[in-house]
Amino acid sequence: MAVLQKEALNSYLKNPSIRYRMVLVFGPDRGLVSERASAILDGLQRLSGGNSDDPFGLTRIATEDLNSDPQRLANEAYTISLFGGARFIHAKAHGARNLQDQIAPLLKDPPQDAFIVIEAGDLKKGTAVRKLIENSNDAAAIACFADDTASLNQLISEELEAFGLSMTKDARHRLVSQLGGDRLASRREIQKLCLFAADKGTISEEDVLALSGDTSVLSADALSDAAALGQMPALMDALARMDAGSLSPAAAGPLILRNFQVLHKARIMVEQGVPAAQVVERVTPPIFFMRKGVVRKQLGMWTVARLERALALLSDAVLKSRQQQGLATAHLGDALIRIAGNARRG
Repeated sequence: MAVLQKEALNSYLKNPSIRYRMVLVFGPDRGLVSERASAILDGLQRLSGGNSDDPFGLTRIATEDLNSDPQRLANEAYTISLFGGARFIHAKAHGARNLQDQIAPLLKDPPQDAFIVIEAGDLKKGTAVRKLIENSNDAAAIACFADDTASLNQLISEELEAFGLSMTKDARHRLVSQLGGDRLASRREIQKLCLFAADKGTISEEDVLALSGDTSVLSADALSDAAALGQMPALMDALARMDAGSLSPAAAGPLILRNFQVLHKARIMVEQGVPAAQVVERVTPPIFFMRKGVVRKQLGMWTVARLERALALLSDAVLKSRQQQGLATAHLGDALIRIAGNARRG
């Protein structure tokens, strides 16, 4: 069984092995699926002495081709190269019908001079296609889920290094809160920001805000503030947008939890006698200047004890979101709705 995860996946992506004649790359993050499939093909071509820029060395098959001609994939795989050497096939099978019937013969009798990389959508565990790939010694399955905070930070670091830039901690927090859902879209946004601040050396939070445009950009701040203020309509709208892919719940959860931890620390200071106006200026990590008025209002609505219950709800939701990624939005949404209800009752 070849299901590549964590260290094995990272190692394979850096140095694809010719051991696997077929690789299935699948998952809900279509951008990450595409990025990984392309990286694997480039690596295999280099390893086999091919040229990744050679248009004749790579055959691309679209979903429509697979549906209209069920024999297309096998025909391409078993065709002998006119110029010798390995052949490479990139099949995009998002929504392809009867894919398992098309790959089964290739797994039973693997082509000796062809490598096949297949892109697919979100295949649930136990589906026929996944079972065929995962139970074969000549194939590998790679799942691509929405980026979490750690992977988004890694993506940001990669692009910053490529552009020779640095970024403040607050800028990174704000940028992470606006990314997720699709790897290619996230990478484009980071690159756009790097180009915007290319002459500055260090990217600030103001740069991130300036480039994000208007206030309609969905962020973790919007979710946490709506919940903390008990603004149920705004919260439901933000949750619907997150569910539609505007923001990754895996990335948003830890940032929302961080906002409530800051609010908890600030409320402790208020209950110790420090005026709320001073607290929002002194608390660490610092509160973004555009949120200071909102946080002052939140401080008047919550007590330390009630915030501790909210933190318990959020911590549990973040943990469950990591354990059950397919239900991440539901777990986070349930916690935020309950917190918003508590804010309204308070």
